[in-house]
Amino acid sequence: MTKFQDHFVGRSQELDQLHQAYIDVVKRNDSSDPVATSTPAVLLWGRSGTGKSCLVRQFIDELSSSSSASLSSDPSFSAANDNGNDNHDLVVISENPQDGTDDHKAIAMISAARSESEAAAAPANATSSPPPFYFIQGKHDEHTGASDPFSAIVQALKDLATQIRSQPKDEIQRLRASVHAALGADAKSITAMVPALSVLVHDSNSDETRSVRSISSGSTDPYAATTISDGGAATSSMAFSIDDDITGNAWNRLQYTFLQFIKAVATSQRPLILFLDDMQWGSQVTADLLSTLLLDPALKHVFFVGAIRQEVNPHSDNPDDALPLSHHAAISQMLAAFQNAGRDVMMNIHLSNLEPSEMIHWMSRMLHLPATTSSSDTTKWTAFCDRIYSKTRGNIFFTIQALEQLQRAKILFVDPSSGEWDYDWPDRDHHSSSSKSLGGNNSAPAFFELSNTVVEAVANKLRLLRPQTRTALTLASYIRSNFDLDVLQVIVDNEALQTNFAHGNDLVFEKKIAGTAATAPTVDTTTSRTLGKKAASLESLLEEAVLEGLLQNKIGESTYRFAHDRIQQAAQSLIPLSIDGGGAPGHGQNNRDKLRYRIGACLWKYCQEKEAKRGGDSGGAVVGLEDHGLMFVAVDHLNSIPLQDYLFVTTVNLAVGKKALALAALESASTYLGLANDALTEHCRGSSSSPGNAAGTPWEEHTDLTLQLYQARTSAELALGNYDLGYRLGEEVLQHAKSINSKVYVYTAMASAMGAQARDADSLRLSTKGAQMLGVYPKRWHIYHAMSDVAMLDRYFQKHADEDILRLPMNNDPLMRSGMSFLSQMIIRSFKTKSIISMVLSVVRALRFSFKKIGLCENTAFAAGTFGLLSVIRGDYQSAQRYSKLSRKIMERCDSKSMHGWIYFVTAFCVNIWSAPMEEVSNDLKKSYLYALESGDFESGILSWHASITASFFGGQAMGPLIAAGNEMLASMKLYNVTAMGEFISRFVETMKQIAGHGNATLDWEEARQFTKQSTSVVGNERYDLVGGAWARMTTATYFLQYEVLEGLCRFYDDVGGDEAYIMTTTTLLSNGIMAAGRFRQTAKKKYLKILKKSKNALRKFAIQYGNNCLHRSLILQAENVAISAMKGKKTHHSVLKAYDTAIAVAMKSGHRREAALCYE
Repeated sequence: MTKFQDHFVGRSQELDQLHQAYIDVVKRNDSSDPVATSTPAVLLWGRSGTGKSCLVRQFIDELSSSSSASLSSDPSFSAANDNGNDNHDLVVISENPQDGTDDHKAIAMISAARSESEAAAAPANATSSPPPFYFIQGKHDEHTGASDPFSAIVQALKDLATQIRSQPKDEIQRLRASVHAALGADAKSITAMVPALSVLVHDSNSDETRSVRSISSGSTDPYAATTISDGGAATSSMAFSIDDDITGNAWNRLQYTFLQFIKAVATSQRPLILFLDDMQWGSQVTADLLSTLLLDPALKHVFFVGAIRQEVNPHSDNPDDALPLSHHAAISQMLAAFQNAGRDVMMNIHLSNLEPSEMIHWMSRMLHLPATTSSSDTTKWTAFCDRIYSKTRGNIFFTIQALEQLQRAKILFVDPSSGEWDYDWPDRDHHSSSSKSLGGNNSAPAFFELSNTVVEAVANKLRLLRPQTRTALTLASYIRSNFDLDVLQVIVDNEALQTNFAHGNDLVFEKKIAGTAATAPTVDTTTSRTLGKKAASLESLLEEAVLEGLLQNKIGESTYRFAHDRIQQAAQSLIPLSIDGGGAPGHGQNNRDKLRYRIGACLWKYCQEKEAKRGGDSGGAVVGLEDHGLMFVAVDHLNSIPLQDYLFVTTVNLAVGKKALALAALESASTYLGLANDALTEHCRGSSSSPGNAAGTPWEEHTDLTLQLYQARTSAELALGNYDLGYRLGEEVLQHAKSINSKVYVYTAMASAMGAQARDADSLRLSTKGAQMLGVYPKRWHIYHAMSDVAMLDRYFQKHADEDILRLPMNNDPLMRSGMSFLSQMIIRSFKTKSIISMVLSVVRALRFSFKKIGLCENTAFAAGTFGLLSVIRGDYQSAQRYSKLSRKIMERCDSKSMHGWIYFVTAFCVNIWSAPMEEVSNDLKKSYLYALESGDFESGILSWHASITASFFGGQAMGPLIAAGNEMLASMKLYNVTAMGEFISRFVETMKQIAGHGNATLDWEEARQFTKQSTSVVGNERYDLVGGAWARMTTATYFLQYEVLEGLCRFYDDVGGDEAYIMTTTTLLSNGIMAAGRFRQTAKKKYLKILKKSKNALRKFAIQYGNNCLHRSLILQAENVAISAMKGKKTHHSVLKAYDTAIAVAMKSGHRREAALCYE
């Protein structure tokens, strides 16, 4: 039968839009403004079959042909195309036939390139030579796209791995170096997502590929942990370990890893084009990852194209009325995120079906009709098109199926005498439309009616296949849109599925496929595919489907995918709803649900056996997200029928929910765990309804199972931000759990969630309870305890050298490591809430327990660095420097990097900044930022970034890059949903703009006066916003010498409580002194001289005790004091100039050029 195909000759406007958007991406460079970036993404909207995927294919074909060295061109382009298989690549050109464009623009079919006339009309950028590029693609599945959260992303990354493996060695080495530079030692974690990407981490044959740490916890297998149950026995492999990441940072780490990996691969020399099809079926995880990717202000070399199917609204009488976007929550939320971020990152291209007039043009090109025909022929083919249009409404894929249907019915045929297409399609009155018939034999039916729907048309085509091929396709359709040969073989071989589902001639599961005799071999010489000479193996049957255009597969690979969603739906429809033809979905008795359940049971068993084998494999095979995705599919099928075995439903949903949680697929985890909770409740209710049984609760009847379920739900709901539900579940665990492990898990999750809500006092309270439960913090304490512990620690450091401390063993006790983590959280929350005694006790307890009892860990290093901060406050800077160095040395011994960000922050910004060069401090703070993001702690990462920019500002670095970095930081705060210290950070960025003289940064001194009228009785994050807001305004007023405004801000800053950090302490003293000198000149009041002298002496004392970084500030105030003395006649003009010159020289030498300029003023 003829394969209908021709050349792509239109859709110029849409193609030019894609080209222009891509060129905007290519033109970016690493120095361009990270916030004012061009449109990096395009969304294609349209009904199924309107050619969304075909448009992308043509775009890629044109890029490949114009890129002389492109290594990304994939001739097999196996996207699940909107318009079917490779032989049916048809696409609509114009959605508006009244736009006045040439009619030929309304007719399109795929080929290697557009015609010469169209190429000449294309914009210049389309004919330029773009750089080579990587093109990767993934597709969401209608039935499993939301529950199998990573399916489309995994497909795209596997596509990338395949392309990379075919690159020259130097390109692979370049990518390895780039990935390593972006992710460091954590580059291996990317193979936890897609094992095939191990080519970018090390040689694929290396033993290192055998062990890949989990995304969430860092262990090789996050499900193999064993904990102590409430009954004292070891629980199953589903139990949580207290080392598991249950703080919500797992999702943050996944975002960061994915983003950094994509940035490492995509460069200006080789951009990355990512295409995701059927996004309307995507999961929330995919939508959130895309939001992270596309809203990142530093992303420059990635071009995203997404296709969204607009389904017909079943509640509307208008067939052109589409379902509202809100029907698809994930994609709707993603678009809302773009809008809320204030960045126009999306270009929308809407595609529609052919209009009747366009159908005639399209048909003439499809059937190669002569350019000049008689009026009668024109009328005849117009009638032919009209009859097809009445069914297909101009949908290209449906129209192709209709033509094939007519050809099979011998209504449409090639006239042997003329070699041209003709048809004989009698109407209902049996009036023939042609005097000719096929081969002179009128074998056409008297009347033929086209299928009413495209699914029905494809189903009719499937019924013409061999029963064994049809069976294979039907079983495959209930897996997902893409499937592996081995997985399908397992289902085919399953005895429970060798059931007769016969209903009419729809489908017969007759025999095992492997044992069915084959027909004569069929060979396609263009692809070297054969259907085999011996028994019809499953692979040979799938190859037959590939040749028929029903499946797509690259030669040599075992993964197949349906060429179009409608083909998969048609294969599913071959299973009748019920044996007698009745029944309806949702009643639990129809055949489709029963088949889904049996396939689900088969897949569940397969996944369990595979995981058991993996657990027993001493080599520790790599686990990829695609393996977990199959388990999600299995459980979805099992959930398709209401089961009475509620305990089984609980078990499987709990298992897969915990899988989803460990993979940071939080929405999926919440759904599965909620189903498990409902099933367990029903199970207990059913048990209590039995005669003689009293009503029981899940906690009473299944304590361990309920404990695991509530632990997992607590973590999932808190990580999702469903705080009320999460806290309620956590309180139940704390009420019923008996083991310390279980309570530690919940305390950690709840304390972390409260910290994320900026509820620092509540987080401190829970962390304190956790530390007390583990015995690392006293239940009763007094200030004298803190003083005694500090004195004891001082004596310890006097007796022991750093080398002795570093020889202490490492702490490998999970419970004690949890106790130390609680103490670290207490230090952080105490600092934010100004609970000084609690902070001191937490620091000294962490160090005492480490040195005397449990050994060293990353929390020891953090405590040592914080003890250095306490030493600064106590005035012992020499000891503070020692503790800072010791903290870094302990950190280097630790395998875990979870606290590296905080360690670099506290040592650099709180200790070393007093004496170290500002450039060194700034670089250490950049390390702190990167380590924090790697660990998923975005809040501390933003804090370190802000500190780095602040240090660079006062260190005299150029304002342009600092302002750009500040804008990027604010955009990142929106991206990662970080609200802590938001007012502080945004105000300081505004301060830099004001000092730099940016046109959009206005000076509003009245606003600064009003700011000082706020209440100062605030704590936690609000206090920091007030402190930071006052300090930033003080900085602006200082540089613009607004003495009166500055006086009010200085007074307000002191009332709020100020901050002990070096930069804020020393710059505030400078502002106070400058304000006092200025106000004295204005008022001659002696109180200002006292303020000036006090500020000057304090800065001089700091310079003597801690280092010369603040010496120039003391000298500036000294010069101000000399100038005031000269006003009284006590100093000469020459001495005044000398004092200012000295201050300027010292400021310039130490790199503080900005304050040197202030001194000139």
